[in-house]
Amino acid sequence: QGRMMGTTAVLLALLPTATAQPTAPPGCGHGLSSLYYNLCDLSVGWGIGVEAVASLGVVTTFVLTIVLVASLPFVQDHHKKSLVATQV
Repeated sequence: QGRMMGTTAVLLALLPTATAQPTAPPGCGHGLSSLYYNLCDLSVGWGIGVEAVASLGVVTTFVLTIVLVASLPFVQDHHKKSLVATQV
């Protein structure tokens, strides 16, 4: 019961609030919607962590795509070579 209440509290904290902040917190652009203030606020560590994990995913995808395309000349089987576009 206590664990579920804690999880619910965390999920409710992630939801945007009905009242908008008048100014953007440090780290957020002035034209940014208040919906995204939790992600870019430098005083809140988890938003920076989420962005770091997302960036790591993009970089990893790019590196794995380069590795797949670079290994293409070494593939001998024509059937496997024709599947590279689908794999990318």
